[in-house]
Amino acid sequence: MSAKKLLNQRECLKGGVERLLSEMKEHACAGQHALVRRTMELLDTYLVQCREVQYELQGHLQPEEVQTEVSNWMSFELAVVEAKAQIDSLQPESKGLPLFAAESQEPKGPLHGPHLPKWNLPVFDGNVLEFVAFWDQFEAGVHSRQELSDATKFVYLKSALKGAAWEAVTGLSLTSANYAVAVDILKNRFGRPDLIIQNHIVSLLDLQPCAQGSAERLRHLHDKLTWHVRALCAMGKNPAGQMTAAEVLLAIFKLKMPHFLRKKWENDVFTRKEEVTLDSFFEFLRTQVEVEESVKGTSGTYQKPFNVPYLKQNTGRERIATTSMLQTSVSPEIHLCPICSTDGHHFAQCPVFLKMNVKQRWRTVKEQRVCFICLQKGHSSARCEAQNGRCTITGCKQLHHQLLHYGKVDKRSYNGVSPKKESLSDNQHRTADRELHIGVAKTNDGKVILQTAQAKLIGPNGSKALVMCLLDVGSQRSFVRKDLADNLGLKGPNEYISILTFGNRHGRQEVARSVEFCLTPVAQGKPRKWIKALCVPQICGPLDANPPFSKMWKHLPKYNLSDQFPRGTKEVDVLIGADYYYDFVGNEVRKNAADEPVGVQSIFGWILCGKTGRTMEEVSTTLTCQISEEESVNVLLRQFWQLDAIGIIPEENNGSSRAERYCLKRPIQFNGERYVVPLPWKFKPKLPNNYPYALQRLKKLERQMEKKPNERRMYIAAMQEYIDKGWVEEVHPSVEEGKVWYLPHHAVIRGTDSMKKCRVVFDGSASYQGLSLNDLLNPGSALQNDLVGILLRYRRLRFAVQADVEAMFLQTELQQEDRDFVCFL
Repeated sequence: MSAKKLLNQRECLKGGVERLLSEMKEHACAGQHALVRRTMELLDTYLVQCREVQYELQGHLQPEEVQTEVSNWMSFELAVVEAKAQIDSLQPESKGLPLFAAESQEPKGPLHGPHLPKWNLPVFDGNVLEFVAFWDQFEAGVHSRQELSDATKFVYLKSALKGAAWEAVTGLSLTSANYAVAVDILKNRFGRPDLIIQNHIVSLLDLQPCAQGSAERLRHLHDKLTWHVRALCAMGKNPAGQMTAAEVLLAIFKLKMPHFLRKKWENDVFTRKEEVTLDSFFEFLRTQVEVEESVKGTSGTYQKPFNVPYLKQNTGRERIATTSMLQTSVSPEIHLCPICSTDGHHFAQCPVFLKMNVKQRWRTVKEQRVCFICLQKGHSSARCEAQNGRCTITGCKQLHHQLLHYGKVDKRSYNGVSPKKESLSDNQHRTADRELHIGVAKTNDGKVILQTAQAKLIGPNGSKALVMCLLDVGSQRSFVRKDLADNLGLKGPNEYISILTFGNRHGRQEVARSVEFCLTPVAQGKPRKWIKALCVPQICGPLDANPPFSKMWKHLPKYNLSDQFPRGTKEVDVLIGADYYYDFVGNEVRKNAADEPVGVQSIFGWILCGKTGRTMEEVSTTLTCQISEEESVNVLLRQFWQLDAIGIIPEENNGSSRAERYCLKRPIQFNGERYVVPLPWKFKPKLPNNYPYALQRLKKLERQMEKKPNERRMYIAAMQEYIDKGWVEEVHPSVEEGKVWYLPHHAVIRGTDSMKKCRVVFDGSASYQGLSLNDLLNPGSALQNDLVGILLRYRRLRFAVQADVEAMFLQTELQQEDRDFVCFL
């Protein structure tokens, strides 16, 4: 039967029901109760036929029409119930039960008492701690009622859901068959007893201690504890005897695992369908440990096949490569940088790698066996999945990362030195096509800190995480890292947005998921501010390390700060834009001198921002732009003729810098054996204690040397030579704080198998808390002789003489006051 015919048939039956109700009301008013009872039997028959037609009609409708039709039918059913109640009230109380009770029930006497108030269904938002109470009420009010169809029950169920619970069943159409599916989904996701018990235990562990003994706070603590205990008792897990210690320990042990292992554990529990015990947990954990150890054991250095020479194909020209700086992918595992052995950044963001020249970078990426295109390990450039693997620097279309580009790039921005002003004639040869990239540069004007705050993120589903927030009124919207939102289970609709970045006039269209969560201070947990943010793969580069809190900042409170001082480099998890900035910031602002930070009051505590001033305790950093410029043909031709005139045209700037002249004026002594010189300091700061970092590098070196016994013996012999020849001395046990720095070291092996030589290299560029020894020293000019002069003298003079000073730099002795800055383990 077609939908149109079913609709006509249902309307006829509904008309019959309405007429019978009207007749029954007239009979009841006239006192004809027997006639009312007989008419009721006919009414029930019409209602049964009408419901059958209604159910069949719902099967012929489109999904978007079903909800409207079911809602209209429910209004009709409720109108019938109200009419029956009115007719029932007209019957004498001595007759027993109402007319419309089931015929199989015997009368139980008159009903006494007031009418009960209207009962509204509770709303469930996805909090697993509230699922049991929600389902008990829903089952009593809707699920257990036999007169309601499954489609009607599904309508009631969806109207009682919101948040994560509503999203769990949002893809199911409103049909009778899908009601049972929706109930199973909700029970499996939110009604698992083990999950509810674990959440109760975690909530008890997360309760803030009652710092003040006021009656209100003690009552609040008592009510919270009692609620959790009663909920556990209702599930048959009375802590007084029914709950085992294993269930408590399982909840605690689960919190101690990394997030990716927690997901594996939950998947294992879900698929196994068995009771979870401590033995099964430890079996799972032992398996994961063995897997990680086996993977780690097989990820050693690559070895070439025995007696197979390495052949390098000569292609006739060198392959040149570059790409834009890629966004760092975030994984739940912590990986140390293979260059500087610190975490928090990837290969392309390593400060040691960025300070290398292009030739050194190529050698490093080959030694580390990383992809030339994305600078990631695990695959070669031939199998790289990067969407655009070609260099983004104008004029270069080779397949490599931009940091490996051999073209002329203004390297002064890497070193933190401001480029000199160019003449007007030079600027006329520059093209207008430029690419801007954000980088980090060192400056002596003082560190500038941004508005940052550490906060606790709480999702609608109860998930929590500690996050680093950056407050920026220069952004119109707020953002959150996509991987963080995925791990916390934050859901929301997609939006089309236009992103306009620094240095670009035209924005790009992207699709981003909009999620909702609240931010709260880490310590107090209140107040909570809800915000909506867009998910992006990465917000910006890592934040620089914060300096220690200076005693000169007397206008600022030392406690109740939004961030840590000092603090290492941090990734930005949440960016609070102008749409929510003033919801978190208060009215009080504290200022002092122009070169000292400003304090801004916020719900997270006092936010420090602005210049920190040039102090003797810190080295400052600023964000600058690296500009890659394409030079015109005229400039290239001029360089060609300049190369042809090498040795004829004198160099423009062959003098010493001001810093070099200052270092030469410092006293240099001769003790009869060696020259004693000071370190060429820019200025002497108060250095942090980098002993833990140096110890970590030493342990890593020992692990590497254990796999190479021959190189290990050579390295020990090289170190022993330093001691025997008096190049090093034992460190004094008591050293003034801030006057010591530990240099990490590693081995450099040169030569073939029969003529191998080992050299100890001390890493002065190793950074700790944003500071390295090389950053504090003047580099000076290159000590190598001019190659052009050597070639000309070789052709002009009769004899060529070559000489070498053995361990030349080690023959120079440091002053006593500077020796503690070059300690090593």
